[in-house]
Amino acid sequence: MTDIVIIGSGFSACTAVRMLRGSGYRDSITLIAPRADLFYYPSLIWVASGGRKEPDLRINLDNFFRKHNIKHLAASVAELDCRNKTLRTEQGETITYSYLLIASGGWYIQKLPGLEHTHNLCRLGTDKQLGSKTEFHDIRQARVWLRRQSE
Repeated sequence: MTDIVIIGSGFSACTAVRMLRGSGYRDSITLIAPRADLFYYPSLIWVASGGRKEPDLRINLDNFFRKHNIKHLAASVAELDCRNKTLRTEQGETITYSYLLIASGGWYIQKLPGLEHTHNLCRLGTDKQLGSKTEFHDIRQARVWLRRQSE
């Protein structure tokens, strides 16, 4: 059995889940993120003007996880051991994986111990292997996209 662990719960993590399951991958996927939600940062500018409230920018992912048979571990990663294919959460739990996808955004992983042993692949535009890049210009579009993925 192949175990995939995904760190993060943003668009990259959700897209990876959707693409893996859509391509027929049926083995275990564990997603590690402090909360089972996606925070929609592009609409943050509307909070200051009163057009949105911060809770409006959080999209609950519980249905998405259920639909795609994802185990959500509510935690933060403290350390990577790429040689042994393990990671340690801030709570002290050790997780073993076959493949690891770090999809937490650059801000959160800059100083993660063990990161120097990974490959960082940044691609812009369309990736023929993963499908078209998805862009959302409004929180409502993002919610519709996630709702469709959960149906």
